[in-house]
Amino acid sequence: MKFSQVILLSFCIAHGAFSQESVDGLIGKWQFVSKSGGMTGKIIVANPEDQPKIIEFTSDSIFREYKGDSLIFEKHYQVIKSKSIFHSRSQDIIIFDKKSVKQSFSVHGSRLTLKDECYDCFGHIYRRVKPLEKKLLKENNNR
Repeated sequence: MKFSQVILLSFCIAHGAFSQESVDGLIGKWQFVSKSGGMTGKIIVANPEDQPKIIEFTSDSIFREYKGDSLIFEKHYQVIKSKSIFHSRSQDIIIFDKKSVKQSFSVHGSRLTLKDECYDCFGHIYRRVKPLEKKLLKENNNR
């Protein structure tokens, strides 16, 4: 982790900018389950015959997206505490860069919910990938 990231992280923790517990819950690999939203309320469910879409949040603020075992892209992320467009209270929000849509998130057990912070956008549901599943996914993709 870069020195500037350590300073920023320390400052944010000390001043309650986000919940460290929620950030810790975000860390790991997650497999896409479904998403819904948009103007028509469209629902998209993962096709079990396709290679799974996996996202990963690392403890050093790196976000990765995979299709099966292939890395599609990687970028930095930051978690802040900010007002959501969906609630009047502050919530943990993921910021990727100025061009990307911010996302509020919640983790409940092995379920991650990401909500695009814009109107007529999508909510995304992922389930945590357990270590044994990671190995099985890799073996199935090599066949």
